[in-house]
Amino acid sequence: MKTPYRDTAVTVDKSRQQIVAMLCATWRARGCQWEDDFDTGRTVLRFRWKADDEAEVVVRLTLDPDPARVKGRAADRESLRARESKRLHRVAYWWLKSMAEAVDAGLLKREQVLLPWVETVRGQTVAELLMPRLADLSAGRIALNPAKGAT
Repeated sequence: MKTPYRDTAVTVDKSRQQIVAMLCATWRARGCQWEDDFDTGRTVLRFRWKADDEAEVVVRLTLDPDPARVKGRAADRESLRARESKRLHRVAYWWLKSMAEAVDAGLLKREQVLLPWVETVRGQTVAELLMPRLADLSAGRIALNPAKGAT
């Protein structure tokens, strides 16, 4: 199976410009920030976002390259990492655009789409906080009760 956007000619900078423009126009994002880890190829995007209830939160998306895609001879690794970064940025752009279209169509609410990536004051996203506890949540061993806080 072909990897989506594997051979994209769109640069990382162009994808980032498009992502930021879309986040600001469609998602009402403010204060976008890109952070690159040059050793691992990981990219983090953070942006401030104002939900419909006027709560302002930080959303964090991480573009983490698959080590298998950047594996190879040392001489080729930089080229492979650059190619994978271009690919991940295109995937992120089209994914965010698809989510925006789902919101515009009334399929989902903005809060439902972005909630997993809202960053807590401890630096975890909601997804990172809850994923290790999914079995307990679904089995009823723990409950999220807004009146009493999470247990």
